Amino acid sequence: MKFWQPRKTCADDSGNSDGELIRDYLAGDLTAFEQLYRRYRLPLYGFLNRRFAGRESMVDDIFQQSWIKVVAMLGHYRDDGKFSAWLMRIARNQGIDMLRRSLRREEIELPVPEEGVEAMAPECADNGFRELCAKENERRLQTALSRLGDAQREVATLRLEGWSFREIAILQQCPLSTALARMEYALKKLRTELCHDQKPLS
Repeated sequence: MKFWQPRKTCADDSGNSDGELIRDYLAGDLTAFEQLYRRYRLPLYGFLNRRFAGRESMVDDIFQQSWIKVVAMLGHYRDDGKFSAWLMRIARNQGIDMLRRSLRREEIELPVPEEGVEAMAPECADNGFRELCAKENERRLQTALSRLGDAQREVATLRLEGWSFREIAILQQCPLSTALARMEYALKKLRTELCHDQKPLS
């Protein structure tokens, strides 16, 4: 199945909910998926252009791969009325994976080079973070992470996944010092949240 990036609006007038379209597609109605695609192709493309601004060729690839992943995962989708959020999360993860592979293949300069900052990154912003996470109940940690701002939560999550601060700064299109500051804030906020919630979640 080939997915093309949108160039003009194509209205979806099916009137069916996302869940109904997904159920129809899984039952064998291919036109149901076409309607779902028309409904979300422009919002998805807009989301990717904002999230990965300045990487137009990569956006097209992420768009294609995201829909391929959606097709593969639709059988596992839980109809909770949040298909758009599920779709954007898949696209974000596809984009992050693709960007990281790109960073491994080529040398990309930071938006604002800062001499000496990268060398001190682990000591100044990451100290104690992994130890804190290792000691915490997974659900309680996820709850605390969810209370962070978007940028801080992303830095903390990517650090747990093994991203370097340099890679995070490139992804977030910010100076390295900003990525470090976001990590510092996230760590302080997490410690505060977890100290105020001593009772383990069950």
